[in-house]
Amino acid sequence: MMNHVDVMQLQYMKGFCMTVKIDSVDLIWGAEEIAKLIGRSRRSTFHMLEKGELPAKRVGSRWVAERGKLISFFLEDAK
Repeated sequence: MMNHVDVMQLQYMKGFCMTVKIDSVDLIWGAEEIAKLIGRSRRSTFHMLEKGELPAKRVGSRWVAERGKLISFFLEDAK
């Protein structure tokens, strides 16, 4: 996982610009890649994603999850 801080500039109307510091995140794109990370089949992972059972979001037609949040989700579940 990356530990550096990225700087993102957001441009608004009439040239106003705002700089925001954000922590870099390690994103996992697609149900198949999420399935590989959690050790489940693509089909069961997609089912869990559709039911909202995993900490992920749909972006357009693809699922995206933050690696750290997925790992934390399963570690918390194991306690």
